[in-house]
Amino acid sequence: DISLILLLLGFQSLVNCNISLTRGLSDQDKEYFTQAIQKGTFHCKDKSKTIPISQINDEYCDCKDGSDEPGTSACKNSFFYCENRGYKPINLFSSYVNDGVCDCC
Repeated sequence: DISLILLLLGFQSLVNCNISLTRGLSDQDKEYFTQAIQKGTFHCKDKSKTIPISQINDEYCDCKDGSDEPGTSACKNSFFYCENRGYKPINLFSSYVNDGVCDCC
């Protein structure tokens, strides 16, 4: 049935969207973002602004503290959490994100 296929494709898009929204987050920060995703709005960690979820990791720095862009290089003052499974986790400067060099390998 085509409606079931479209429903499943829509669900997969939602799953992929949530994965990209939490890119670059430590486990501690994932809880904060998960709650925001469920509510549909995100409060900058410095309380400077409230934005729609669609503006997280959208390559535009909305929050003064950069908390809305953990997985991009849009905010010069933010960090990307690199889990480094099997090794020591690190926080990278956001300028290292998507620069063509694998810093989290």
